[in-house]
Amino acid sequence: MIDIKTEITKFNYRGEKDIELEVYDWDEILANHVRINGVFYEDETLSYLRANFPNQKTILDIGANIGNHTTFFAEFMNAEKIYAFEPHPMNFELLKRNMAKYHNVMCHDYALGETIKRMSIETVLGNMGNVKVLESDSNGEIKMFPLDAFDFPDVTLIKLDVEGYEWGVLQGAIETIRRWHPVLVVETLNILETYRIIRFLAFNFGYVVKNMLDDRNLVFAQFSF
Repeated sequence: MIDIKTEITKFNYRGEKDIELEVYDWDEILANHVRINGVFYEDETLSYLRANFPNQKTILDIGANIGNHTTFFAEFMNAEKIYAFEPHPMNFELLKRNMAKYHNVMCHDYALGETIKRMSIETVLGNMGNVKVLESDSNGEIKMFPLDAFDFPDVTLIKLDVEGYEWGVLQGAIETIRRWHPVLVVETLNILETYRIIRFLAFNFGYVVKNMLDDRNLVFAQFSF
């Protein structure tokens, strides 16, 4: 077990349910938000998903961090299965602890991308949601796999927040998207990348943007009349 300084933060979510999250005990963005505001980080996005796509079969949380979104999915999205991916060792340790009570959640310490390879990863103590995977040689400490290699069944929602590696993840998820047509929640970091992802999903899968939330999260779903 990795030795990390943490604390348990408790809050009552909108008068509905008592929530516990183990967070970092230092000045860190997600931890501060939950600690000060008493709601989930990116609650606008999460509330929209719950209101518009409330019943899920299989959810993939790619870039799960310590489990903020994963906890919300487990508590409020009626999912049969949730698979959470987080490659950073410190984040993954907290993710495992926060998910221990949810029997329908499985955690994986892999990065996802376009192919199988080894990667390195950085640490940003002030914002552990802002860690990035970096190109490496065969000695990189992180394993990367394409999502399609897992062949998950009944995928109905994919949340994708990988700090600039979104394009690579989507390239490795083409068959999963084509087969299951899940709702996609994709964080984008700049205008050019946003346009490229919108164009790719529209032309290849018939997806349209349903909403943009928390200033950076695009929600995609297949176009329907």
